[in-house]
Amino acid sequence: MAMVISPSVRFSVFRSVSELPTIATFFTIRKYIKAHDFVNSAVGLDRQLWVMTKSGTSRSSLLRGLIRNTEMVIASAELTRDFAALQPFLKRFVAHQPNVFLPRLWLAKSLVYTDPKAAFPHLEKAAHIVPADDRAYRLAVRAALAMGNPSLARKWCLRYSSAKFGGTRPLLYRNVFAGTGLRKIALEVPGGKGVPLRVPNEGVVIGGEAQIYDFDFIKRVTAASLRLHLGLMPGIKVTFEGMTIYGPSGMIKLGPDDLVVVPDKGFVFDNRTFITTSHDGDVISLSRHKDKFNNIDRVDLRLSFTRLRLTSLPGCIGT
Repeated sequence: MAMVISPSVRFSVFRSVSELPTIATFFTIRKYIKAHDFVNSAVGLDRQLWVMTKSGTSRSSLLRGLIRNTEMVIASAELTRDFAALQPFLKRFVAHQPNVFLPRLWLAKSLVYTDPKAAFPHLEKAAHIVPADDRAYRLAVRAALAMGNPSLARKWCLRYSSAKFGGTRPLLYRNVFAGTGLRKIALEVPGGKGVPLRVPNEGVVIGGEAQIYDFDFIKRVTAASLRLHLGLMPGIKVTFEGMTIYGPSGMIKLGPDDLVVVPDKGFVFDNRTFITTSHDGDVISLSRHKDKFNNIDRVDLRLSFTRLRLTSLPGCIGT
């Protein structure tokens, strides 16, 4: 009776039942992954794919679970024979879900080791689905070099340097930007137990001279540190040229040597340069050496963003 009356109960039961194939496959293949047995890992994944195909919809609720389990197997694959064992399953996965980025990428990766020429149709599709993601371009450069075709490799790395659109979103949740691409940053004033104040800026320019990115707060704030959220793909060099803070006492200019930079992810190259490393965005905490950010109404950050190159191959220049 409760399932008939309550939509939320029906939904919860449906979601629980739809997760069963994922859970069963996880426990089945876990021992094979530990043993680096990719033949039997592929058998388990194939069984889960079969269940999904029988669900009767192209966008099955079972898809996320199959992606999670496949991702776990792919992360453990290291040798050419590992990818060869997974290739038949990956071909069937792509045939059933031709417009999903990750299966295309994984199939292309398996082909790079065995038949690099055959990888390119899948790499073209993957780059079309998510243009800004670096992974398809990396595989394309590797496949082209394996074919003895450095000019093709150059075309792909130059194509990567000019790709600006698209991005990724975590499978199970959304980050503060609802995804990661090449356009968005935000400055946060940490709020302790309260709601943090976060001001977005969606005008990031990749390449060229440093730009001023302004953040106007809806109220005057004081904070020990500020947090710069970077909704950017990996491989972006962020160069900090300076900060200007505005408040009742006027304008204060701060340079790289006036601040302490502490990243949550990624790495600091020097006192003004940071390298992004995460497909889920990076966060940098900024604090002053000797003082807080007292009574500020607005912050201007002077930043430049440069996309780093994928390879040392001559002709593969960065932006």
